[in-house]
Amino acid sequence: MHPAWRLAISNLSARRSRTLLLATTVALSAALIAAVACAMNSMQSQARQQVSETVGAADVKIKPVSGGAGLSSELLARVRQWPEAAMVVGKREEALTMGVTLRVLKKGAADWTPGTQQLTTNVVATGADVAVSPANGDPATQTISQNAPSSSGVSGPKLLAGRWVQRPGEMVVDTSLILRLSMPVLETHSPMERRTQRKKLERQLPHSSNSLPPTTDDAKAAAINAGIGVQLGDEIEVMRRAAPALKITAALADPRKALGLAKAAGISPIDAGLKALAGFLQAPTKVKIVGIVAPPPFGGRPRAFMTLAGLEHVLPDGADTTGKLTAIEIALKPGFTPEHVVEEYSPALGPDVILSTSTKVTAGLENNIEASRLGFLLATVMAYLAATFIITTAMSTGVTERLRELGMLRAIGAMKGQLAQSQLAGGLVIGVLGAAIGVPLGIAMAWSLLEYFRETLDVTLDIPLWGVAMSGLGAIAAGLAGAAFPAWKASRVSPLEALASRSVPPRRRGVLTVLGVGLGLAILHVLTVTVIRDGQVRFWVYLLVGLPSLVTGFFLLSVPVMMLVTQACAGTISRVLRLPPHLLARGILATPYRYGFTAGSMMMGLALMVGIWTQGRAIRQDWLGKLEFPDAFVGGLNLNEASLDIVRALPEVTDACAITLQPVETDSFGIKALQRLGSTFIAFEPEKFFEMAKPIWVQGDLKSAVARLHQGGAVIVAREFTTARGLGLGDHINVRANGREFSFEIAGVVTSPGLEVVSQFFSIGEDFTQQSVHAVFGTREDLKDKFGSDAVHLIQVGLKPGADDALAVQHIKDALAGAGILDAGSGRKIKEQINQFVHNGLLAFSFVAIAAMLIAGLGVANLIIAGINARQYEFGVLEAIGASRGLVGRLVLAEAMLIAIAAALLGTWMGLQGVFAVQHVDQKLLGITLTVHPPWDALSLGWGITLVMTLGAAGPAVWWLTRQNARELLGAVRG
Repeated sequence: MHPAWRLAISNLSARRSRTLLLATTVALSAALIAAVACAMNSMQSQARQQVSETVGAADVKIKPVSGGAGLSSELLARVRQWPEAAMVVGKREEALTMGVTLRVLKKGAADWTPGTQQLTTNVVATGADVAVSPANGDPATQTISQNAPSSSGVSGPKLLAGRWVQRPGEMVVDTSLILRLSMPVLETHSPMERRTQRKKLERQLPHSSNSLPPTTDDAKAAAINAGIGVQLGDEIEVMRRAAPALKITAALADPRKALGLAKAAGISPIDAGLKALAGFLQAPTKVKIVGIVAPPPFGGRPRAFMTLAGLEHVLPDGADTTGKLTAIEIALKPGFTPEHVVEEYSPALGPDVILSTSTKVTAGLENNIEASRLGFLLATVMAYLAATFIITTAMSTGVTERLRELGMLRAIGAMKGQLAQSQLAGGLVIGVLGAAIGVPLGIAMAWSLLEYFRETLDVTLDIPLWGVAMSGLGAIAAGLAGAAFPAWKASRVSPLEALASRSVPPRRRGVLTVLGVGLGLAILHVLTVTVIRDGQVRFWVYLLVGLPSLVTGFFLLSVPVMMLVTQACAGTISRVLRLPPHLLARGILATPYRYGFTAGSMMMGLALMVGIWTQGRAIRQDWLGKLEFPDAFVGGLNLNEASLDIVRALPEVTDACAITLQPVETDSFGIKALQRLGSTFIAFEPEKFFEMAKPIWVQGDLKSAVARLHQGGAVIVAREFTTARGLGLGDHINVRANGREFSFEIAGVVTSPGLEVVSQFFSIGEDFTQQSVHAVFGTREDLKDKFGSDAVHLIQVGLKPGADDALAVQHIKDALAGAGILDAGSGRKIKEQINQFVHNGLLAFSFVAIAAMLIAGLGVANLIIAGINARQYEFGVLEAIGASRGLVGRLVLAEAMLIAIAAALLGTWMGLQGVFAVQHVDQKLLGITLTVHPPWDALSLGWGITLVMTLGAAGPAVWWLTRQNARELLGAVRG
């Protein structure tokens, strides 16, 4: 065996507990990285799957420019004649309201008896024309985007039970729709029981309602009802609200307004009433469930899949039931490229439709994934950098402890290179052990988390090779990097100096150098985000220079900060713990690097927690807190003027305004090299919109802005455009959508009313191909004229003072059931749910911070054990001259307390400075202006956790120390 390896193994085996702690520190770091990598990759894989289901297996896709328009059946027939097309499928997407009447137990006067319960839900229904097989003329059971492999290798939603639709009157639904049309499970069920219930529904084994024995026991009745719902083979009703049916709702709510509408349309009141009655009494259509598919992995609206003819059949009378396709999907024959088809046929299709490749649609998702991987890489480097510092400190302490031993090895002929190689070999062993333990542990952690949250997050574990490699190789690299300085230190051992001296007092020059370099790096970190003005340059300089400077600088500052804390607090702690004066301070100041770097190891997790909660508090107060949402919103796929009239007629409503949300590009936000964040063009009726939204005018005023908007070619922008790009009143902004670009004059700058947030809130978990921030506001006339869109995506609703939000929203849902509605909610409730979402995110990230603190705690335990081993002779002398074992133990605990105080100061300072820098980066990239709001309650919790973990790390070593007598300590070989 090579001498260096023999020395390394001998050294590690002689200090098994410390070796185990170091290996565990690296293993937990590797486990954390592996767990995050597996969880992130699993969610990204599911996002790809969901996008694949949306895009389909098509190579090329045709969509209308306007969300409210459609593609004609004549266009579908023409596309099918293209020689390049192997298969062409027309699709239509509609918002439907579906309901079911269940047999359940109902509460009576004395007991629970069999009765009925009606449940309804809104669903996005997709109808696809079924391809006909030339061989036998039978309908194919699979379409281009539904379980059918193609040249692109993309498949549709996973079929869990049953079969795919073959004819009108049949429907495939996802399990989220099954859940909404089933009685809720017991609130007292544990998460495990709820997950079991979900699994039953996925296998389509809900409770049967055939046997409903009467009972007087409320708990038993609830248990019987729990989970009763629709099953494979059941029929559910599709509610059909024709246009006249909407009018009767208006008549019931406001007869005068209904008569006014009839008069304006030239219809007599009697004819209007008869038409309304006919529409109101229109019978629902029944559709049979023949298959069940997996739900969207991240939630979203329930989905249903039908044949195109079947979907058109269930639409209400008066609706455009033919020739209004939402998309045409095309699979190409071998030898033809999507780019060629787009270039060949786009000019002939005209300006009202868009022909694009599927790769163009999915490119946004891939850009977002690459950007998230950069963040993961950055987090990995920071995590292993912390582990490296811990290993460096621990192994450097070991070199100091073994100074005489190393000197003896040099005296008998050991080469400098062999001593250095032995340290590197020891670091390699620690890294390999950490990787071998940490990577499988991290994979198991990711699997456990995904299983635990499967009730709300249906994601399957997908282990990435790049994540496993990064976790394992990073652990090994951390071991080697951590051993590099000890190796250099060991190679400089002089035999005479090592044998003649047990310790070297710290040099004042060295401490001052560490202080100067640390402060310089901390200042450099601030300069990277304050001096550089260009947002793109600022981001990359901060990433490559600023962030490493922050971590390294504060780790170096831990030495002088530890000395200052010792001088300030050692006397008080000594009196409290009844220690001899100056004993505590003298011991720490004699070895400031060991104690300082120990505090530096402990500060990392606290800094992460401080940063997370401070930034979260800033987002909630400075951004979400200043968003003033209107009273209520309605969202849907095919809302129209009739829907708007119904909402306006409700007794709680003061007015309503139609809103169109058009995704656009502005080149204003995001990291251009990684991703391009889009914006939203919010089209509205200016007067009504501003009456309900009431934003704060940063530049310009309401009267002049509205006048300029009506002239055309003008927009109002959110304040973030001014912050990020310096755009203001009178400037021009280029807006692109669907291959078209227009220049608009800025007629005003306002604080955002949050409509872009509302639109994304209603579609959470559904769109991964683009990320949008902030909004420009223009007229519906401009949007229709320039971008060809006239759809109504949202209805903004104003409620009367004192109106009950929940009751008003329920009335809106009832009034628009079957009329294209998908969602409705109050602005106050949406804001509360967004705040809760942010709060839950902070809690999730806090667990990561606590895990980092736990990892640091193990490193602290290692360093404390090393310090005790190095000072056994000193402790033995103390006991020999009369010190009690308790005093020796209290001394070590006092040292741990000083380490915790220094770590708390360093972690708080580092976390707040990190937030300051991140906010300056966000200001240029996203235009969001935030300020540092230290959350003192969370900070106090973090300080307490730091103290508890530090004392806990010292506890086992103190217990061992107090059980040793003076003779054993004085007889220690290394002292």
